[in-house]
Order: sequence, then C-alpha cells, then structure tokens
Amino acid sequence: MSVSIQIKDVVKRFGDLTVIPDLSIDVQDGEFFTLLGPSGCGKTTLLRMIAGFNSIEGGTISFNGQVINDMDPGKRNIGMVFQNYAIFPNMSVRKNVEFGLRYKKEKPSKEEAAKLTDEYLKLVHVDQYADRMPDRLSGGQQQRVALARALVIHPQVLLMDEPLSNLDAKLRVEMRTVIREIQRKVGITTIYVTHDQEEAMVISDRIAVMKDGVINHCGKSKSIYQRPANLFVASFIGKTNILGAQLVVDDGACWIKTKDGYRCRIDSVRDEEVADRPITISVRPEEFRIHRAEDTDEGMLGTVHSSVFLGLNTNYFVDLDSGETVQITLESEVNEIIPDGTKVRLTLNTSKVNVFDPTTFLSLMQGVENSVETPQTDADREV
Repeated sequence: MSVSIQIKDVVKRFGDLTVIPDLSIDVQDGEFFTLLGPSGCGKTTLLRMIAGFNSIEGGTISFNGQVINDMDPGKRNIGMVFQNYAIFPNMSVRKNVEFGLRYKKEKPSKEEAAKLTDEYLKLVHVDQYADRMPDRLSGGQQQRVALARALVIHPQVLLMDEPLSNLDAKLRVEMRTVIREIQRKVGITTIYVTHDQEEAMVISDRIAVMKDGVINHCGKSKSIYQRPANLFVASFIGKTNILGAQLVVDDGACWIKTKDGYRCRIDSVRDEEVADRPITISVRPEEFRIHRAEDTDEGMLGTVHSSVFLGLNTNYFVDLDSGETVQITLESEVNEIIPDGTKVRLTLNTSKVNVFDPTTFLSLMQGVENSVETPQTDADREV
C-alpha cells in the first residue's frame, strides 16, 4: 500500500551551511514525483531526509499524516534504488532480490519468499538471469535487479537517486520506459531524483525544479516547459534564447518591442503587468520563424552565422543586428540548408514566448504560479 507524503517547512543544515532553507511540498498517493535540478541544488539531500539517512533540522516529513522525522530508516517501509545499483557481487540475481525479505517485520516463509522473488524477477524481465552472478549482467540488467529488490518488500514509498546516470544513452532511454511502466503497474508513490530534464519530462506525473534548496516551480512537464515560473526554470528546462525587449501599450493592445524596433502583439501577459516597461523575453529555438531578408520587411534583422544538420532538424545560429546571437531550430529541408552569411529576418510565435521581469526574473505571463502549484487530482494527472 502506497502513501501520500507531506513535507512542511523542512530545513537542512550541515554545520553553518544551510542547504535547504524552508521547503514545503505534498506528494500524492501513487504519484511519480521528480526532483529536478543542477548538481548541488539539494535534491539528493531531500531524498535522503525522506529515507532517514540525513537528519532534519526543522519542519516535518509525514507519511499519510504521520510524522516520521525520528523514525528509524528501517521502519519507514521504503524501497531505495541507488545510482551505483548497490547489488551484492557475491550473490546471484535471485538471492539479491530475496535479500530484503529476510529482514521484513513479518518475514515470509521460504515458499512465499521464493514466489515473491519469481514474481518481481518476471516483472522487471530478468527472470531468465535468476541464477547468474551480477558480473555477468549488463548495466541495464543490474539496474533491473536493483529495482526488483527494492519492490519485492512491498514498500509504501520508492525512492530513486539518479538511477540511470551510469548507463549509456540507449540504455537510459530503455530503462526510463521500464521504470515508468513498472511504477504504473505497482502504483507505488515514487520520488525520483535526476538532473536530466528529458528524463524527468518523460517519466513524471509532476516535477519540482530546484535551485539552492528552493523549489522554483512545481507542476506537470507541459506547464514547466511552456510557462516557466521564472527565468531560471526557463533556462534550465530545454534550450532557450534570452533577449532584452520593451513591453509597450498601444491602442489598448500589448506589444513586445525588441532592441532593433521589431514589434509583435502579445495577449498572454497578466493584465496588471501591462505597462510601458523593460522586459526579458525567453524564446525557444523552435519558436522563431525565419525569412530571407529580401522577402519581407518585418522581423529582427540578422545574419546566419553557422548551421548544424541533425537529421530531422537543422540548428541555425543567427547574429542579430542588435548584437545578440540566437539559436533557431527548423525542420530540415530536403534540398537546401540556408547558407552561412545569408541575411534573414526573424519573427516570433508570440503565443509561446515567455516574458519576465528583468529585476525579479519572475514570469509576467497569465496562468503561471510563481511558486509551487497545487497538487493535481487523479483526474488531472497526465498518464
């Protein structure tokens, strides 16, 4: 049986260094919740606090409302999967998976333990390797064994700390699909730590983007990518171009005015923010439209500096006449790549552009929470 997790006003210090100053978040029963952020942001520290491996200097962590701050790690009924797998090299695959069952409060019989072990070996598709030693397994197979060992004890919570970081790119893609499918089958509340944005977006019900021990934005991958709460989130999630501009009001409408005078209407800025003021805009590479300069007078004028063909898409790097450089992603054409040195004009897909205050770095867009979003219901959850 899984649980909901309540983290309220949590503080973590190492000596005089405060790593997590004051963090609150709720994780729903059965949710796949990911802590995402750069190295040193506090995500693994928080995971270890939930597991009981790190002390808590302030606030509370609760499972279904029961405070677990001082509970022994072995009594929290948690399964944990580590970055380095941590499977025992002197035990077969079967014995590795069986290991945790020996220490359960209600220890199963030998027959029950064997049945449970077989069930979870099949669940992660390593049953054919049950009698092998770990040194005869690939990295992906070892990670599956570690996952089976964590799940076989029927924990209330599954904690995963960068579990795919030691795998090659192809195995990472394969294993994130495996982990997500198994989590859905088992229905266990899962907290997953990673610094890989694509990985987080693929597997998560919700993502909390962390920086310096603070959650900057929490929500579904779609909202975090399309309407980030601040400039850090916009820059960390995917690629983006940051440009200076002006927000102007003309004839009752709101316009973005770039440094070279290009103007485009934007209707998604919050009403209370509409005023003549400097702004910072975030434009993802796919949100530019590119035109040859001789074909139009509209748009920001620039010169193609270089291009990179990537098969499906081609990335162009354009030096704007304003002095800024931007990256643009276009679907590759069959017959032509725009040559270096070509004069172009760039226009914006303003429905997707994000606008930020240049002083506070907070979003000025409608429908964006600048802190933590309210947890979604089962009906809202993307599956």
